[in-house]
Amino acid sequence: MIKHIDYFVPKERVSVETIFSEVNKENLPVFFETQEDGISFFENILKLKEVSDAQSMTEFDLLDTLFQKNFNEKAINPLEVDLIILIDDALKRGGRIPNLGQFMQYNYGFKNAEILVLSGNHCANIEYAISYGELLLNSKEINSILIIGINKMANYAERLIGNYAILGDGIGMVLLSSDVKNTGIKVNGSFSKTNGSFYKADMETVPPIILYKNYMMCIAGLLKKDKLKPSVFSEVIIQNANSSGIIECLKGLGFNSNQVNLDNNTKYGHLDCIDFVVNLKTILTQKVTPSSKILSFGNGYAGSNICLNLEVI
Repeated sequence: MIKHIDYFVPKERVSVETIFSEVNKENLPVFFETQEDGISFFENILKLKEVSDAQSMTEFDLLDTLFQKNFNEKAINPLEVDLIILIDDALKRGGRIPNLGQFMQYNYGFKNAEILVLSGNHCANIEYAISYGELLLNSKEINSILIIGINKMANYAERLIGNYAILGDGIGMVLLSSDVKNTGIKVNGSFSKTNGSFYKADMETVPPIILYKNYMMCIAGLLKKDKLKPSVFSEVIIQNANSSGIIECLKGLGFNSNQVNLDNNTKYGHLDCIDFVVNLKTILTQKVTPSSKILSFGNGYAGSNICLNLEVI
């Protein structure tokens, strides 16, 4: 069960125009002939004008801000956590604290927690971590798992992901617990669909039709596995990026576009796998009733796709 979620996004912002000014013409995505083309696409088509920027903050600042808030609110007890799953950046973007998991153990008192680093699924890493975490909780050997993801870019040029998204900075956490007596989010099921042929991870050369086929196979796979119809879900979570293709896939499977929560789609930029945390917390602050079902779809650009079947309890 997801017992607690939280995130921190810095107040600072950087404009789309500034980001494109830092990208050399020869490094522009093939979708854009000039910087002006890219600026116009994101600002006028995707309605994204700026993204969150942690330029004045270190990775430690992001981590400490989120931890201190949750310690003060007594939302997390470090001594009760059995396992920390740390989301790693396989692309090695930005600066990372060496041995971040051990740093957390020593500086924040996670004395009983082991460290596991998960990588390779990119923007879907947190959903995969939740799926794996639930299996570990079911083993009865582990009772509490803390998942931590940090997204911080070292420079503006590396924020650009084709015509799909511009990355923002932020940090998110998910606390899983074997205790199902309290309120939280129950993970009723998951389904993943991966395709190793995307190992080159080039968003500019993979035909969209192949990506969309795998999206639909993943979502349809969860519906079939859990014997559900699209209409049972009150909300659908997707990433805060170019949502047009995914929405069309959902509609093709019988979902209504009104089910897709886009409240944060242009608010921070694409926060990598932290989008899941931001969007789920937003939904929980709205009027959701017990037994409400939420579908989450996460897609990693190297071919990892995963759906979670969630229920408010």
